[in-house]
Amino acid sequence: MGIKTTITTSDGRKFKVLIEEEMSKADSQRRKKGSSNRYRTRKLMRKSYQKLGNKKRDVANKITHELLEHSIVYMQDENLTGWHKGLFGKTVQHSVLGLVKKKLMLHERVIVLPQRMPTTKYCPKYGNLKKDIKLSDRVYECPCGYHEDRDIHAARNMILLSKRNTCGTQGSF
Repeated sequence: MGIKTTITTSDGRKFKVLIEEEMSKADSQRRKKGSSNRYRTRKLMRKSYQKLGNKKRDVANKITHELLEHSIVYMQDENLTGWHKGLFGKTVQHSVLGLVKKKLMLHERVIVLPQRMPTTKYCPKYGNLKKDIKLSDRVYECPCGYHEDRDIHAARNMILLSKRNTCGTQGSF
């Protein structure tokens, strides 16, 4: 899960699941209290938010279903509430990441990796940890010559690191 591409799979598929709101709250706040226009606007807003919630649930169900077509799903336990407070608050709020995460965590074929596991910083070729990676770096490049799209690299590392941890050969993360 990420901000730029909200969901990336290890086979390179990327999902961008942002759903924009249609009406603004400011429209209802400009109306005078007690006026029939204000009540009409509030009713329209309620309908709009209900439609928005339905759209989000529909997209979350479709993505969850598509991801669960695989035998095992690996995901990292991201701190989405922390993302709300940072620079990406509106992006996370308008996406369905929270719904997808909730649905996936309830399924028995989903393996959840700890939040602190270095899926982006780990080189699968030689096991090097690259510490100086910024969010703006969209391609992972290791001194050994390995390079890959950052999101696909992290998705593939989730599988690799999860298998290493279950086999008892966990590195010093």
